[in-house]
Order: sequence, then structure tokens, then C-alpha cells
Amino acid sequence: ASNFSTSATSPIFSCTSTTVTMSSTSLAAGSYNITYSTTNPTNNTGTATVTFSGTTTQTGSFTISGLTGPSSLITINTITFTGWTCSNTLTSGNKATVTVNQKSANPTSATASASSVCSGGSVNLTLSGGGGGTGEVVNWYSGSCGGTFVGTGNPLPVFNITSNTTYFGRYEDPAPCNFNSACASVTVTVQNITASATHTDVTCNGGADGTATITASGGTNPPYSYTLGATTNSIGTFSGLPAGTYSYSVNDRSEERRVG
Repeated sequence: ASNFSTSATSPIFSCTSTTVTMSSTSLAAGSYNITYSTTNPTNNTGTATVTFSGTTTQTGSFTISGLTGPSSLITINTITFTGWTCSNTLTSGNKATVTVNQKSANPTSATASASSVCSGGSVNLTLSGGGGGTGEVVNWYSGSCGGTFVGTGNPLPVFNITSNTTYFGRYEDPAPCNFNSACASVTVTVQNITASATHTDVTCNGGADGTATITASGGTNPPYSYTLGATTNSIGTFSGLPAGTYSYSVNDRSEERRVG
């Protein structure tokens, strides 16, 4: 077997498989059976038929799948000629190291810094678990997984939320894997304050014995403060009012406001 040498080269980047190219200046053109081994996965061996062609230098290639990385040393162990086998395990040129890009694992959960907000509020979205892909980014969508693009980041701040929204986050790997994980989702609800007012009129013209009562619900952080005209209290009942038109507002402790 001393009358030939081989070398194995491969693309530096791969995902789960790679093409190994062998070259020789002593092999005749034709098809040969080879055996190989890899280090990742450990002790994985396989066989392939490689067709060599060329004039001065003959080249041939084959594909190895199932690489796990982060790197794998591929060794060409033997080449079988017609009638005999040449062992090439000690030749340094028959090895190739492949850097294996990893695909992202699926996330386990998506969370928001608050499950409910006032209209116009904001949250931070966080994707957890999984990942590990080479060059991965975390992208967020609304409506569906891969739907309306929201932004990139982990965590990702989202502002001015005005309606109940479900956010979908996933890991996205660039080339050569070009892989998107499954999504994890989280829903943020908008808790608007609803308010209404009732009143009783003054009993006599020019009197000041009218009353008004404001009731409220919703929001994210009761109790409420009630304002009628220039007067504010925490019970929502106002008395001793002269005839007139009054505006009112309701605030909760998160400063959400409802005006009527």
C-alpha cells in the first residue's frame, strides 16, 4: 500500500452531514470501496463506494451523515482494490477535521414580565430552554409562529400594547443549517378600566344637594381613585353638588386612567 497516498478534505462548516473529498496521484481511475471512522459520534464506522476520476490527480467524494460535533475527525481507514485491501490508517493525509454547526433545540417556555398590562403598557419577552444552535438568534412573532414579525432579542422589550396579544418566540439558525426551531408562546392581556356614573339632581333651583356616584372595574392594579371636577376621593361618591355638568376620571395604582 506504499505506492499511493490519500487525503480527505471537507467543508469547514456543516450541519449534520458533510462531503469528504479524497485525492490521489497513484490510484487508477475507477470505483473503490472505502471504510471510514469518525470521532463524533465516537466509534462510528461506515463504508462507501468512491469513484475516482482525473488524469494526473484522481479525486472522488462521498457523504457522511449523522455528525454531532462540535467537531468531528474523519479518518479514511482502508481502500479495497480488486483482489486486495490497502490499509491506510497510519497515513496522516487521510484525515479531515470538520467543524459541525449545531441545530437549535426547541424552547421549553416563553414568558412575559407581566401577564397583563394597561392599554399602552410594555413587557419584556423571554425565551427559555433549548437553543444552542450555531449563530442562532431569537425572533418573536404575533398571530402565529412565524406570523407578524415583532422583533429580535432575548429578552425583547415590547411597547405600546393596546390589545390582548399572543407572542411566539423561536430560535433561528443561519446558513449552513438554515433551521428554525418550534415556537413557544405567551399571552399578554390588556386590562382596561371601565367606569360609569350615576347622579341625583338638586332639589331646588340654586341648591347644592346633588350627588354623583362613580363605579369602576378592570385595570391592573386596584384600588381606584375617583375624580369628579376638582375633587378626588377613594370611594367614588360625591355629595353637596350644585347643578352643572361635571367630568370624571378613574385611576388605578398603575396610573391607568379612564375618563368620562
